[in-house]
Amino acid sequence: MDIIDVTQSRLKASLNEATFDMNAVLQQPTEQGARERFTKALQKYSHIVLQLETLHRLQQELEQADQQPEVNSETKK
Repeated sequence: MDIIDVTQSRLKASLNEATFDMNAVLQQPTEQGARERFTKALQKYSHIVLQLETLHRLQQELEQADQQPEVNSETKK
């Protein structure tokens, strides 16, 4: 589970970075290249959100699998 937590932390940091980039552009929208930088930051933000959602679903599946009792192959016979 540690690898999931580490990945989640890194993704959240990247999400904060993308949010900062978008906010910086919004503060000076008339600056040259602002639209392109905003679009790039928005794409990065959207991609990271999807990764976090996927990671969250994976974490839930792993937790559910851990809670299910193991089926002994001998009891199937």
